[in-house]
Amino acid sequence: MRLFILLSLFHLCLFSSSDYVVINEKKVYALGLESSYYVDESKVMDIESIKQEHFIPSQEEVPSYGFADVAYWLKISLKPDQSILNEKWFLKIDYPLLDHLALYAYDNKGRLLFEKHGGELEPFENREIKQRDFIFEIPFESDRLLSLYLRVETSGTIHLPIKLVRDIDIIETQQDSLLLSGLYYGLFIIIFVYSFILFIYTKDKNYVYYLFFLSTFVMWQLSFDGFGVEFFWTDMWWNIEKGTVFWMILAAFASVLFGKTFLQTSLYAPRLDKILLFFIVISFLAAMAATFLDYSLMVQVGAVISILMPIFLLISGIVTYRAGNRAARFYILGWTFFLVGSVLFALNKFDIIGGFYLINYAQQVGSAFEMIFLSWALADRIHLLQVEYNIKMEKLNVTLHQRVAASLEEMRKKDQVLAHQARLASIGETIEQIAHQWRQPLNNLALINQDTYFKRKLGTLDEVAFDEAHNKIDENLQFMSKTIDDFRDFFNVDDSDEDLTCKPSLIVDHALILSESLLHYSKVDIEIECISEYNIKIRKNEMSQVIMNLIKNSIDAIRIKEIENGYIKIRIDSDLEHDIISFEDNGGGIKPAILDKVFEPYVSTKKSSGGTGIGLYMSRLIIEKYEGEMRVKNTEHGALFEIRLPRS
Repeated sequence: MRLFILLSLFHLCLFSSSDYVVINEKKVYALGLESSYYVDESKVMDIESIKQEHFIPSQEEVPSYGFADVAYWLKISLKPDQSILNEKWFLKIDYPLLDHLALYAYDNKGRLLFEKHGGELEPFENREIKQRDFIFEIPFESDRLLSLYLRVETSGTIHLPIKLVRDIDIIETQQDSLLLSGLYYGLFIIIFVYSFILFIYTKDKNYVYYLFFLSTFVMWQLSFDGFGVEFFWTDMWWNIEKGTVFWMILAAFASVLFGKTFLQTSLYAPRLDKILLFFIVISFLAAMAATFLDYSLMVQVGAVISILMPIFLLISGIVTYRAGNRAARFYILGWTFFLVGSVLFALNKFDIIGGFYLINYAQQVGSAFEMIFLSWALADRIHLLQVEYNIKMEKLNVTLHQRVAASLEEMRKKDQVLAHQARLASIGETIEQIAHQWRQPLNNLALINQDTYFKRKLGTLDEVAFDEAHNKIDENLQFMSKTIDDFRDFFNVDDSDEDLTCKPSLIVDHALILSESLLHYSKVDIEIECISEYNIKIRKNEMSQVIMNLIKNSIDAIRIKEIENGYIKIRIDSDLEHDIISFEDNGGGIKPAILDKVFEPYVSTKKSSGGTGIGLYMSRLIIEKYEGEMRVKNTEHGALFEIRLPRS
C-alpha cells in the first residue's frame, strides 16, 4: 500500500496540470516554453536512464544551447482534448542543421508508443515527411497524457524551434515559407542574371568576383535553409556534412576578394589593402580546412570570420569613400545591412542573444538588401566611370554634348517608331482575322459571279436565276459588312442581351446558306441530324462564323487530300445542361503532333495552302466568350469537332 501511494504521488507530480499542454482546437503550439531539458554530457544515456533524471524547465521560446559537445534531451507532456482525436498532428522542428534526432513517446502508463529517428546526417529518404525541416507525426489515440522525449545531438549550434501543428496548418505554413523563400532566392537569381548580362557587355572583372561571391553565398544559404538537402544534394554526404561551413567560409573569401578589387584599396588605402589580402589568405585556407577538419571546430571559425569580415569590409568602404572613391557609397549601405544581420546571426549561433526567428529573418533581409546595394554599387561604378569619361571627352570636344543629345533624341525616335510598329502589328492581327472571315464570302461571290457569267453566255440566265444570284450576293455582302461590326463587338464587349437567344439548327441553316456556293463547287455532301435542341445564348452571326470556318476547314482538308465522295456530318443534340453541335468529316483527320495545339493562334493544319492558324483560335474564343467549350479528336475517317454551349 505504501509503495502504491508513493507511485501515485510520483505520477501525480510527474503529470501535474502545470506540466503538460492541453491540445484542443488551437492551430499551432509553440512548445519551447512548455518543455524541459536535460544535458547528457556522456552522450551515451538511453531513454530508460533519461526518464529517471531531473529535467530543467526551459526559459526560452526557442531553446538554444550554442556549441556544445553533448546531447540534449527535451521532455514535453501533451494532453489531447477529445475533440481533436480524429485530426493528424505533427511535431515540427524548424531548424535543418541538426545531425541526429530521436523521438520517444510514452503513454500515462509508461508504455512506449513509438520511437522515431531523423536528422541531417540521416538518409533523407528515411525521413517520415520528406521536408527540409524535421516533422514527426504524433498519433493521439486517446485523450490521455502523452509524454515525448526528444534527443538532439549535433556538431554545430543547437536551436530547437519546436512546434505542434495540425496537418492542414503544416501545408499552409509550408506554402507561406516556400513563397517567401521563392521571393528571396528569386531576387538572387534576378540579380545574378542581371549582373551576368552586364559582365558580358562590360567585361568588367568586378562582375566576375561579384558573381562568385553571390554564387557561394547562395550555396551557403541553401545549406543553411535546408533547401540544398531537400532539392539539390540529397545523397551528397560531403555537402550535407561539410557543405554549410565550407560555403560560409568560401563566401567570406569571395566577398573579401570582391571588396578588395571593387574598392581599389591598393590605390585608395594601401595599408588596409594588406589587411584584406591577409583576410583572403586566411579565409581561403579555412575553407580548404573545412573540407576535412571537424565540423564543430570549423563552424566556430566560420562564425568568427562572418563577424570580422563584414566589419573590415564596411571599414574599407568608408575609408576608400573618404579617400575619394565615390563608387563606395552604395557598397557601404550594402555591408551595413549585411553586417547587422550577420553579427546578429553569429551572436545567436554562440547563444549570446536569443530570438531565433527574428535573427533568421534579419540575416535574410540583411543579405537581400546587401546584394541589391552591391549590384547597385557596380552599376553606379559604371555610371561614375561613364561620367568621368564624358567629362574628359568634353574637354577635348565641346560638341560632345550636342552629339550625345542628338543620339538620345534618335533613340527616342526609334522608341517611338517601335511603339508605332507595335500598334500597327496589333492592327494587322485584327485585319488578318477579318480577312480570314472574309475569304469565304469572297470565294462565294467569285463563284456566284462565275456561275452568272456562264449562265449568261449559255443563255440560261433567266430572271429567277438572276434574282437568286442577286440575293446570294447581297447576303454575302451583308455578312462581310456585319463581320466588321462583329469584330468590333468582339473586342469591345457589349453588355446588352439583345439578339442572343436562338436555336442551333437555325444558325447551322444560316451558315449553310452563306456557304452554299462553296459546297456546291466542292462537291462535298452535307448531312444534318437534329436529335434534340434548346435555345442557346450566343450571337447568331458569331456562331455562324464558327460553323462556316469549320465547314471551310473540312472542305479544304478533303480537297487537299483529294478524297472522293467527301462528306460533312453535322449533328445537333443536347444533354441536361448543354446543346451539343458536332462536325465530322472524312478528310483524314489532324496530325497527332498538332492535335492538342490546333486552337492555339498561328497553328495551322494547312500551312502549305496558305492557312493562317487564326480561324480555329478565333472560333474557340467566340465559344468560350459565351461560357461554352470546343473540343477536337480524330475519328476513323477524319476529324470530329464538338461544340458545347449552355442553354439559354
